[in-house]
Order: sequence, then C-alpha cells, then structure tokens
Amino acid sequence: MGEQEYSEEKLVKRCQKGDEVAFRILVEKYKNLLLGTAYLILKNRQSAEEVVQETVLKMWKKLPSLRDRGSLKPWLMRILVNEANRQFRKKSIPLNAVKDLRGRETKVIRHLQKQKRGIALPYKG
Repeated sequence: MGEQEYSEEKLVKRCQKGDEVAFRILVEKYKNLLLGTAYLILKNRQSAEEVVQETVLKMWKKLPSLRDRGSLKPWLMRILVNEANRQFRKKSIPLNAVKDLRGRETKVIRHLQKQKRGIALPYKG
C-alpha cells in the first residue's frame, strides 16, 4: 500500500477503525510539521519531541471522535499547541528562580526576559 493510494480522509477512516498502518502513514506525513511547530513554541528540541510524542498518543486515542475527516491537520495542530502550552507552563519558571525573597524579583524578571514574557510585580508603596 503506497501513501498516494489513499486520500487523507480514507486514511483517517481506516485509523478510526484501528488500522495502525494507516496511522503510521499519517504520523509520517505530519511528523516534521509537528516537530517544527513544537520547537518554534518551546525553543527546546527535547521538549518539542516530548510534545510531539504526547500529541501522537492523543491523536491515536481521540481520532475515533474526529467527526470531519477532512479537518485532520487543524485538529492535530490544535492538540499540538495545547500540549506545547501545557509543557511551557509546566517548565516556565524553574524553582530555583524563586529561592530567596531578597533576590526573587530580579531572578524571575531575568528568567522571563529570556523567555520573552512579561510579569506584573506587586506595587510596593
């Protein structure tokens, strides 16, 4: 079975019936896009690979619930972005960044600047 023999919609339909070969074809088709997108979000290859792995697992588990077989790509990208955001939040501020109260603000600000994020500090009047 060659990849060109089946449309994406037919591959999705086969996956929804548990066809692992069709699933591998779809994963192969999207793996570079998924990894590239995850890397753009996370700026870390290992984290991006973890997110892609989680995305593929969720894809397999949730594919039977996909109603519009022609909307696989946006559906898959939404899963990936949600996973990447979850991973980013989980790893965004290391515990050592808030170790001591005296230097806490500068360490957190420096970390967030590296991550290109902002922070609202409490007013000290």
